[in-house]
Amino acid sequence: MGIVIGGAIGSVVGASLAPKKGKETREDIAKAAVKAKFSVKSAFQKAKKILSRKHDKKDNL
Repeated sequence: MGIVIGGAIGSVVGASLAPKKGKETREDIAKAAVKAKFSVKSAFQKAKKILSRKHDKKDNL
């Protein structure tokens, strides 16, 4: 999950430091934020599924 968040932060920082017009930079940041949102949501759902499986296995012991 840290890799996903780090990648999202890196995308935003990279977009903000790129030599572009303000409007283009804001659009890039908005796109990166949307991608980050879905990446974090996906990682959270995967982690939740893994933890749920581990919890179910523990209950079946």
